Amino acid sequence: MSRNTGEVISVIDHPDGKIIKIRWRLDGQLPHDTDYFTKK
Repeated sequence: MSRNTGEVISVIDHPDGKIIKIRWRLDGQLPHDTDYFTKK
């Protein structure tokens, strides 16, 4: 079973929706960030 945990670090309002930044912490690796875009 995966033990990856994601944490929302910011939510940015955008005219077309929102940009959500998530920081992932993987066992034995450096954290990395991903951006998700949600449309209205």
